[in-house]
Amino acid sequence: MKCKNCNKEIYENSKVCPFCGEKIIPSDGDLEDIQEESKGEALEEVEEDLDSEDDLSQEDLIDDDDYYDDEEEIYKDINDLLEELGPPKENKTKKLIATGLLAILVTLVAFFGFKKYKDSQIEELNIDLNYYLDISAVGENGDGGLDIKYDKESFINDYEGRIYDKKSKEQVSSARLIDELEKNTSFGVSKEHGLTNGEIVNITISVNYDKASDFNIKFTNQARDYEVEGLKEKEAALSPDDNPPAEENKEEDKEKEEDKKEEDKEKEDDKEDKEENNQASDDKKDKFSKYIKDHIGGSELTSVTSHEFMGKALRSGEEIYVYKINSKEKIGDMTKAFDYYIGLIDKDSGIELVRDGLIHRSLDDKTDTYYDISYEGFALVDDLLSYLNDGDLKVDGLTYYDNFKAKEEPAGYYFLEGYSLFLDNDKNVKLATGSTVYTGKWSKDNNTLTLDIKSFSKDPIKANIVDGELEFDADVFG
Repeated sequence: MKCKNCNKEIYENSKVCPFCGEKIIPSDGDLEDIQEESKGEALEEVEEDLDSEDDLSQEDLIDDDDYYDDEEEIYKDINDLLEELGPPKENKTKKLIATGLLAILVTLVAFFGFKKYKDSQIEELNIDLNYYLDISAVGENGDGGLDIKYDKESFINDYEGRIYDKKSKEQVSSARLIDELEKNTSFGVSKEHGLTNGEIVNITISVNYDKASDFNIKFTNQARDYEVEGLKEKEAALSPDDNPPAEENKEEDKEKEEDKKEEDKEKEDDKEDKEENNQASDDKKDKFSKYIKDHIGGSELTSVTSHEFMGKALRSGEEIYVYKINSKEKIGDMTKAFDYYIGLIDKDSGIELVRDGLIHRSLDDKTDTYYDISYEGFALVDDLLSYLNDGDLKVDGLTYYDNFKAKEEPAGYYFLEGYSLFLDNDKNVKLATGSTVYTGKWSKDNNTLTLDIKSFSKDPIKANIVDGELEFDADVFG
């Protein structure tokens, strides 16, 4: 390259002549060569980026805020830029800048296309739900039915890490998905009752789950035939031929008659003893009732409305009479009921009260005010028995954890981490932790339990009912 002022040879791309000090202005041809070189370098960068696409994870592309979401937006930006810079020959500096920016935008277009390609690679899954049915026949042959549920473990093992949300591109938990499917699935059986072993029935699966398309999932083959098996055989009634001859039973009948006479005599003696004990018990009940009226009082916020004899606990020769105390709480403008338990022992020195301290947390809904109300008693009969237990404790007529009979699922006792939960047959709830007790109501809708305990949680607490157990979210009682 020669200097136009002194005509001496100088280095290519020199900006000043080292001999005469003249500034070197590139010619139009030189500028075009520079542009071509810039374009070439930019295109090489694009090719390198495309060659390295396998090293870019889909998540890397999604999380980059600089990517364009719309290809039309990219081309619009390119056209706006070129229009703003004007014809390239009028301003050579602008032309160089435009060339560089154009190369960058071309790179973005390439990435945009790569991103669209990656988005299209989310696998479409055809899931045969029949494959994941766990079916068992229950009852007796000729009078059986089917128990149908999902085999969750197999579903989770097969699809964990394979399901993605098309919109967010985030992985979907297969465990959470099968739980949602379970809530939104109903099973139809061509014959629900009176089934016999070997009988063929048709099972259909109805899924009401609107997120399947979001996860690129399609449920297939939602009907199947099932051959009934495993029903127990009914015990056949004895026929006359099965009975031994009367002559062979004479001696046995005589022994049975003597045993019956002895049994009747024992029953008569027990009846007399029981009548005496009942009379003594009645006398004690009257005595205890008077004690309760005179000594088990209320407070500024409470009053006793009634009491009820629940049964006896027997310990080392002592009889502890267990009573339920029904009280009324007056908090603000509201009146609420609360019950608790005490034990009474009749001693020579007088009546001894078995009691402990508890706090009932109550909420005034109108003013959103909490009240901690103290009682001298036990929240549940089980708490009283635990307090009395000396290793040889027995009960007489008391209903507690071991002998509680639920009228409908899921009534009963549940022991959570740090909490005791009792769902009574009358739909009342007691939730206890330490000495604090919360009360409310429970209800059931299909396989979902709802706890309305406003003093513990303003929002209803929900749980899934699975095989008689309750599945709460992990953080409900955290």
